Amino acid sequence: MFFGASSLRAGPRPGFFTLRLFFSRNKSSRQFIEIQSITAQGRKPQKFLKPGNKLFVRGKVNNLESYPLFKLQLYGVISRIEPQKKLRRDFGDFLIHDFLVFSNFCLRAGRTKNFYFSIKIPACSKEGLYRVHLNLTQDKRFPVSGIAYFTSDPSWYNQKSAFYFQVRSKSNHTLWIDKNSIKLTSKNQKKIPVLNSRENVASSPFFEVSFFLVNDFHKKQPVLLIFELMSARHDLFSKFFNKNHPVVLEEKISIRARERKKITRRVFTQRSDYLSILSLCAIAPRSKSQAYIKLLFPQSPIPKTFFRWPGLDKFPLKAGAKFNLFSGFSLPPHSLKPGRRPAQKKIKLKITLFDRWNKKIGLLFFNGLTDRKISFIKKSLRAPRDINYLKMIGTIHGSSGILEDKFIRTYDAARLKAPFKKTK
Repeated sequence: MFFGASSLRAGPRPGFFTLRLFFSRNKSSRQFIEIQSITAQGRKPQKFLKPGNKLFVRGKVNNLESYPLFKLQLYGVISRIEPQKKLRRDFGDFLIHDFLVFSNFCLRAGRTKNFYFSIKIPACSKEGLYRVHLNLTQDKRFPVSGIAYFTSDPSWYNQKSAFYFQVRSKSNHTLWIDKNSIKLTSKNQKKIPVLNSRENVASSPFFEVSFFLVNDFHKKQPVLLIFELMSARHDLFSKFFNKNHPVVLEEKISIRARERKKITRRVFTQRSDYLSILSLCAIAPRSKSQAYIKLLFPQSPIPKTFFRWPGLDKFPLKAGAKFNLFSGFSLPPHSLKPGRRPAQKKIKLKITLFDRWNKKIGLLFFNGLTDRKISFIKKSLRAPRDINYLKMIGTIHGSSGILEDKFIRTYDAARLKAPFKKTK
């Protein structure tokens, strides 16, 4: 893709991280998780840019907590603001690019990690207001600051970690997807709303996506279409780490000058995770232009319970010291149809701690009901000896015994020895 991160430089490397209390709130049926003492902040970049200029961003990740976190990832999302309020509310902004700034770093308690990156503004960029949004996650899936899905819908984003800049351009020629024309249909041609969806492509082996691709250029353009279908929980960041990320369709087409071309393609489902993200990308290499959009929708008829930020409030552990093992959990935020009461499910949740020699040193267990409201549980434990390494394994099973979610995390104090700039 033409819009890429470059000149990535880091502050000091690994360290520790931690969290205090998170809170959840419901806004427009969307769930947000924020850890108020952990922030990813970028200094405001240049106020005005022209196509071809570089955007330079400096910032820092702060951890004001009393314990560390491992395997953190810092991502950036750049969008052009949709100027029409109704279209923005219904179909979101123009997603320009998402990119990885840091991967698998640690942040100690009370420390700061500095970051710096630059991105070249594409030559075909349209004039308008642009937003850079930063997201901090753990284990490539648990949101710490911001959210874990990069959709085109602005209401998913925490505005505290966003900043804006203007692009001034005389050219309005570009390749773009008419968001108002996007339709998802299952095998029986039932319409699937994309945003605020309360329906799904239930038990269908495939669905169809259709939209209009618009070429504003005065010349014919060869275009590469790339579609990706991803689980919102597990596959979203796979393109940054896995060369075999799930491209479900890739083909070359052409579009005439000033043409509004209808694209209809069949996409075969690859897994039955409840929340899925369909990524649509059209690249015109001749004009160095691209259209990019991501759609969040429910793919499976049965919502699955998933973990929401498990962890420890202390690490490393001294012999006899008390510590808390905790976790949040819920059904997906879209697991509710209009006019119906929140769905509830019976689950069994278990998180087990093992030491370096695979001996069990702690257990958190829950057997009860859950719904899409985020619930939190914790258990106070005492370290049997000095612990500098442990493995945390969590599972959630439904009432029928089917595995609904699982994670494995490793805590290793050896990764915390790099010096860090202390947070003020």
